[in-house]
Amino acid sequence: MLLKVAINGRRMLAEHPAIPITPSQQAHQAAIAIAAGAGAIHVHPRDSMGWESLADIDVAATLDSIRAACPGIPIGVSTGAWIVPETGRRFALIKQWKVLPDQQTENARGLCDCRRAFASPTCQTLKQQLSFRAGR
Repeated sequence: MLLKVAINGRRMLAEHPAIPITPSQQAHQAAIAIAAGAGAIHVHPRDSMGWESLADIDVAATLDSIRAACPGIPIGVSTGAWIVPETGRRFALIKQWKVLPDQQTENARGLCDCRRAFASPTCQTLKQQLSFRAGR
């Protein structure tokens, strides 16, 4: 059984002062969760103001920090429609990602393993990126 921990979700600092917002805070909480037995991480990357973000720079900073703290652990990133409600813009942001998650989650559609199954439109976008980068 795989235990996947969501280290921050949609919550903001106003809702709880210990919500990990910065990449270093997220990495620290991820390492604690892994030490406690979690086998995968789910995270909502944030921008410099603390808002959820799908911008390449924010996703990369989050993934790089967590991967440094938790080598080899699968990391999932939320791509929820509430983050960027306009579908075309959301996909355009995802297509710009240079550092990719191992998984992504769309709340209404479930989990997408970005390296195996690609059923949703967001997964299709990520599949195209992975294939392009692998030279396929």
